[in-house]
Amino acid sequence: MFKRPGLLSNLLHSGKEPSEYLWDNKRIIIINFIILVSTPVFILFTYLNFQHHLETFAYFNIVNIILLLSVFFYFRLNRNIEHASNVILLVLFITHITSMFQGGIANTGFFLFFYFPLFAIMLKGHKTGLYWIITLL
Repeated sequence: MFKRPGLLSNLLHSGKEPSEYLWDNKRIIIINFIILVSTPVFILFTYLNFQHHLETFAYFNIVNIILLLSVFFYFRLNRNIEHASNVILLVLFITHITSMFQGGIANTGFFLFFYFPLFAIMLKGHKTGLYWIITLL
């Protein structure tokens, strides 16, 4: 009997059937995981930046939220892994640049620098991920 996938499985796999390429499946899960975890975090950071009267950084977070949600819905329609991973890394890049100037909430912005190389290599592979990392530095 056919078992219908659950909501979490549908969200993480973008409603896509398992591919014969395991690498594509891992990248789909990573892209959706980043979107599902970071969107509420950006909403929280936006609220905290408005509370601390840091409107400029709050607006950067709003732009990041809009980009993440547009990737989420665009990825469900198009399933273009390369485009989605580029926009995700661009959002992380914008976040890192703004955290260099702001310092993050309670000066914890330096913790974000450990995530970018990890996600760049996981989403783009070793060679292209290294180019993204060099661009950030």
